[in-house]
Amino acid sequence: MISLLNVEDKIFFDVIPRRMTNVLMVNRFIDTFVQKTGIPGFPRCLQHAQFFLRMAKQDKTELHAACLDLAHVYGSVPHNLVYQSLDFFHILEKITGLLRKHFDSAFMHFTTQHY
Repeated sequence: MISLLNVEDKIFFDVIPRRMTNVLMVNRFIDTFVQKTGIPGFPRCLQHAQFFLRMAKQDKTELHAACLDLAHVYGSVPHNLVYQSLDFFHILEKITGLLRKHFDSAFMHFTTQHY
Protein backbone atom coordinates (compact mmCIF):
# COMPACT_ATOMS: atom_id res chain seq x y z
CA MET A 1 0.00 0.00 0.00
CA ILE A 2 1.25 3.51 -0.81
CA SER A 3 0.34 6.28 1.59
CA LEU A 4 0.40 9.79 0.19
CA LEU A 5 0.16 13.03 2.14
CA ASN A 6 0.17 16.50 0.73
CA VAL A 7 3.31 18.60 1.21
CA GLU A 8 1.60 20.90 3.73
CA ASP A 9 0.85 17.95 6.04
CA LYS A 10 4.42 16.69 5.80
CA ILE A 11 5.79 20.11 6.78
CA PHE A 12 3.15 20.60 9.47
CA PHE A 13 3.83 17.23 11.10
CA ASP A 14 7.57 17.88 11.00
CA VAL A 15 7.65 21.43 12.40
CA ILE A 16 4.78 21.43 14.94
CA PRO A 17 5.90 18.36 16.96
CA ARG A 18 9.46 19.72 17.23
CA ARG A 19 8.17 23.06 18.47
CA MET A 20 5.77 21.41 20.92
CA THR A 21 8.64 19.30 22.28
CA ASN A 22 10.72 22.45 22.76
CA VAL A 23 7.88 24.15 24.66
CA LEU A 24 7.38 21.10 26.86
CA MET A 25 11.11 20.88 27.60
CA VAL A 26 11.50 24.59 28.39
CA ASN A 27 8.50 24.50 30.73
CA ARG A 28 9.77 21.29 32.38
CA PHE A 29 6.62 19.32 31.52
CA ILE A 30 8.75 16.37 30.39
CA ASP A 31 10.70 14.37 32.96
CA THR A 32 13.64 13.03 30.94
CA PHE A 33 14.34 10.49 33.67
CA VAL A 34 11.14 8.76 32.53
CA GLN A 35 10.57 10.01 28.96
CA LYS A 36 13.50 9.81 26.57
CA THR A 37 12.12 8.59 23.25
CA GLY A 38 11.44 11.42 20.87
CA ILE A 39 13.42 13.93 22.94
CA PRO A 40 16.39 15.54 21.13
CA GLY A 41 19.73 14.52 22.61
CA PHE A 42 18.52 11.14 23.90
CA PRO A 43 19.03 7.78 22.20
CA ARG A 44 16.16 6.25 20.30
CA CYS A 45 14.19 3.24 21.51
CA LEU A 46 16.40 0.74 19.66
CA GLN A 47 19.54 2.00 21.41
CA HIS A 48 17.78 1.66 24.78
CA ALA A 49 16.77 -1.90 23.99
CA GLN A 50 20.31 -2.80 22.93
CA PHE A 51 21.71 -1.25 26.13
CA PHE A 52 19.36 -3.25 28.37
CA LEU A 53 20.01 -6.47 26.43
CA ARG A 54 23.77 -6.01 26.89
CA MET A 55 23.34 -5.31 30.62
CA ALA A 56 21.15 -8.38 31.13
CA LYS A 57 23.61 -10.57 29.23
CA GLN A 58 26.59 -9.13 31.13
CA ASP A 59 24.92 -9.48 34.54
CA LYS A 60 23.29 -12.81 33.61
CA THR A 61 19.89 -11.53 34.73
CA GLU A 62 16.41 -11.84 33.29
CA LEU A 63 15.03 -9.08 31.13
CA HIS A 64 11.34 -8.43 30.75
CA ALA A 65 10.26 -6.03 28.02
CA ALA A 66 7.04 -4.74 26.56
CA CYS A 67 7.04 -3.19 23.11
CA LEU A 68 4.37 -0.72 22.13
CA ASP A 69 3.89 0.12 18.46
CA LEU A 70 2.81 3.75 18.39
CA ALA A 71 3.56 4.22 14.70
CA HIS A 72 -0.12 4.73 13.97
CA VAL A 73 -1.06 6.29 17.29
CA TYR A 74 -3.59 8.72 15.79
CA GLY A 75 -5.55 5.83 14.36
CA SER A 76 -5.75 3.91 17.63
CA VAL A 77 -5.71 6.49 20.43
CA PRO A 78 -9.03 8.32 20.81
CA HIS A 79 -8.67 11.89 19.60
CA ASN A 80 -10.27 13.20 22.78
CA LEU A 81 -7.37 11.74 24.76
CA VAL A 82 -4.89 13.51 22.47
CA TYR A 83 -6.82 16.78 22.92
CA GLN A 84 -6.92 16.37 26.71
CA SER A 85 -3.16 15.84 26.73
CA LEU A 86 -2.62 18.98 24.68
CA ASP A 87 -4.80 20.94 27.11
CA PHE A 88 -3.05 19.42 30.13
CA PHE A 89 0.34 20.56 28.83
CA HIS A 90 -0.97 24.05 28.00
CA ILE A 91 -0.31 23.82 24.27
CA LEU A 92 -1.52 27.03 22.62
CA GLU A 93 -5.11 27.01 21.43
CA LYS A 94 -3.89 28.02 17.96
CA ILE A 95 -1.99 24.75 17.71
CA THR A 96 -4.67 22.55 19.31
CA GLY A 97 -7.25 24.20 17.04
CA LEU A 98 -5.16 23.34 13.97
CA LEU A 99 -4.79 19.76 15.14
CA ARG A 100 -8.52 19.45 15.86
CA LYS A 101 -9.40 20.76 12.40
CA HIS A 102 -6.90 18.44 10.79
CA PHE A 103 -8.06 15.28 12.59
CA ASP A 104 -11.74 16.12 12.30
CA SER A 105 -11.45 16.60 8.54
CA ALA A 106 -9.05 13.73 7.83
CA PHE A 107 -10.26 10.91 5.63
CA MET A 108 -8.77 8.06 3.64
CA HIS A 109 -9.55 6.85 0.18
CA PHE A 110 -8.60 3.35 -0.99
CA THR A 111 -8.43 2.15 -4.56
CA THR A 112 -8.11 -1.51 -5.42
CA GLN A 113 -8.19 -3.53 -8.61
CA HIS A 114 -11.53 -5.05 -7.69
CA TYR A 115 -13.37 -1.92 -6.64
